[in-house]
Amino acid sequence: MKLKEIIPCSTTTIENNEKQMIYNRLNEILKPKAQLDPWKNEHDYFVDFINGLSLDHMNELSYNDPILSYIMDFDKFYCQIWRKDSEKDFTDSFTLPEIITSPLPSYLRTYIYDAVNSENAVPSESTLQTANMENSKDLFICRRILEEIFQIWKDKRYNGRRIGDSTINEGTYLRDFDFITKMTIRNVDENLMIDWAEKTSVSSEFRKTSSEESYNNQMDKKRSYGKKPDATAVFSLNSKISELFYLEGSGPPFIHDVQKWEDDRRKAIRLCNDSKNYMIAKFLDSFHNININHIKEIMEIPVISYQFYGTRLKALYFDQPLAYAPLIPIGRIFCIDEIDIPIEPVNSDEIINLIELIFKARGILKSSVDSIKKLIRELKNTKINRTKLRTGPAKIISTTMSTPLKYSR
Repeated sequence: MKLKEIIPCSTTTIENNEKQMIYNRLNEILKPKAQLDPWKNEHDYFVDFINGLSLDHMNELSYNDPILSYIMDFDKFYCQIWRKDSEKDFTDSFTLPEIITSPLPSYLRTYIYDAVNSENAVPSESTLQTANMENSKDLFICRRILEEIFQIWKDKRYNGRRIGDSTINEGTYLRDFDFITKMTIRNVDENLMIDWAEKTSVSSEFRKTSSEESYNNQMDKKRSYGKKPDATAVFSLNSKISELFYLEGSGPPFIHDVQKWEDDRRKAIRLCNDSKNYMIAKFLDSFHNININHIKEIMEIPVISYQFYGTRLKALYFDQPLAYAPLIPIGRIFCIDEIDIPIEPVNSDEIINLIELIFKARGILKSSVDSIKKLIRELKNTKINRTKLRTGPAKIISTTMSTPLKYSR
């Protein structure tokens, strides 16, 4: 596909002027490889991603599309990606990380199956007492989830409701199922805390566009404010604040607004992207001995987002393992899983799907926390750079905060 085939004709309408800005942005992204050397990987993953998108999608791009922020959106367009199957390094970039695909242990599946098939009765405490230390923690989480689900089923407040029913609003819905988020965060780490207040994300506030930048870039006018997730999980250690989890509710369970669902999905992706940039900036500000290897490690730390929409739950995974250069991140967004929320009695398999999703997210958050702790310990104990940075902290921030191709080597 050639980009020039889809650039719109010259027009005076606002809509097409915005389209022209979008295509100008894409032209900038798709510069020849020769202009980017020696900062290039062997494969230009991001350009390959764009070239693999369908023509219909390219024509439907809007100013807040993730690919305009150098994010490969595998959640929405995985099946449309063009791949060179003979080149393993290329195809690996489109593969879900192993931790996302690991199944729920068999003993937990049996525990859930017995509970759901015993007239929705949670097994007795004796089951927990006979388990070993690690297994007892997992069984406790399963027990709490089952208790919450069975109570909702017993109250029958969601039974028989249909599309268009506005009796249950978004706030009530999120409160009824807040145990999903609580059990995702519970005991992952004592320094990882959930904040339920709908307030501006510190990462998003840090990343927001200044008035001067907005003046110079019309598209950035859309990003002149910090975003407010419905909930945030913050990891705080030694004044290093990292937002590792976001929750976004997209309306009441039975009122369907497709545009809101998509806008909130993009909002969650941008929050994850902002979180990684804020992390890098905080580490640069705190440690003068930080080097390229450390920055790459920060880029690879996953961030998770839950989105409640309708009676569905989507879990998104964000990281930045690929780059034009060690200082220029390219994000990836994957869907860990997308499931039906058990608002009415269902069989054990659907409950297992929910609990499996929660345990996958817990594992990812644990790996993120461990990676941050490891970095802090290493930077505290390292006095000599392993790899000398080619630029100062201010320049690193500018390359990770703004248009990646606009920098001087």
